[in-house]
Amino acid sequence: MPDPVRVAVVGAGRFASLAVLPVLKRIPDVEVVALTGRTPEKLGRAAALFGVPNTFLSVEALLAGTAFDAAVICTPPDAHAPAVTALLTAGKDICCEKPLAPTLSAMEAMVELARARGRVFMVGLNRRYAPVCVRAKALFESRRVDLCSVEKHKDNLDRRALFNDGIHMIDFMRWVCGGKGRVVSAVARAEDPERESTLTAQLEFESGALGVFLMSRRAGRWIERAILHGSGCTIEVQFPDFSLTHTGGETSFYEFRPKDWAWAVDMLEKGGFQQELEDFVRCVRTRGTPLASAEDAVESHRMVDAIYRMCGLAPLA
Repeated sequence: MPDPVRVAVVGAGRFASLAVLPVLKRIPDVEVVALTGRTPEKLGRAAALFGVPNTFLSVEALLAGTAFDAAVICTPPDAHAPAVTALLTAGKDICCEKPLAPTLSAMEAMVELARARGRVFMVGLNRRYAPVCVRAKALFESRRVDLCSVEKHKDNLDRRALFNDGIHMIDFMRWVCGGKGRVVSAVARAEDPERESTLTAQLEFESGALGVFLMSRRAGRWIERAILHGSGCTIEVQFPDFSLTHTGGETSFYEFRPKDWAWAVDMLEKGGFQQELEDFVRCVRTRGTPLASAEDAVESHRMVDAIYRMCGLAPLA
């Protein structure tokens, strides 16, 4: 039996407790050896709940206090760059939640550091791993995508909505359409320069595919969907639940059904969170390149930057 991969989790907030820690505890031959957080009470509760033996209040204390192989970072985005830089410098493999950093220059510096250190470095863009999205991508492997339309709506006027949330669908579009893309046009309505309420963008990809992105933060409910057309085939993806495939005058329905009935496990698999961290651990073992590598993920961040610039909103400078 191989030695377990020793993982430290940086960040003890809601996402760590709902997704990261439950998934890591389920992966064979993974040992969660440490947890960091800024609030001792919250940190202690999460460590006790998931049986994590060591807790630290900073990345610096973590590096000085225990041995580990890799880290999963799920802190607020502004804290990503210092943590990633310290951990990569110390020779650790990294899976970091999106968005990678507030600026493109910080992202590029981290990617270059990971390359120089020979470390696995991936970004948590879980839609690439969600079963309904994986199936849509697979169905178009032998077909050409002519048009991809994606939508990301919420009733939540949150800060930098495209950068912090809508980037999932920008990344999905890049992934299924293939090649780099350029922004043809983009228009936004914003309450202030950092709170876009409505945004639309048209994109063009090297593959020849055209893309359309739609986002409202004043919608009646959370909606995330994509429609791909091409080669006599149409696929409608309603993330994370189901997809419809239309071809040759017939329609087929696909719904992912996890083995476990529990709601939490259901969402962890349906959303791709479990498969994402399994890929990370596999790459730590094999020194492979993750499906959502940081180097590729930066291209999605660049596309967000280009959309913001065309809309007259604050860029990722």
